[in-house]
Amino acid sequence: MANDNKSHYLIYRVLGISFEEGENIDLYQNKGRFLYKYAGSFLEEAAVISFNEKFGTENT
Repeated sequence: MANDNKSHYLIYRVLGISFEEGENIDLYQNKGRFLYKYAGSFLEEAAVISFNEKFGTENT
């Protein structure tokens, strides 16, 4: 994250957001992106497996 493009920090400054708060925003955004990408994919796959076990694969 240290090497990320920080050009959007100008927008943070215009909005009155401190550098430290901007760092936290970026950190939480990256955590959220990771969570939705990987945990979401896992939950989707688990749901597909569960439905296939319950109802069979001919409905997919």
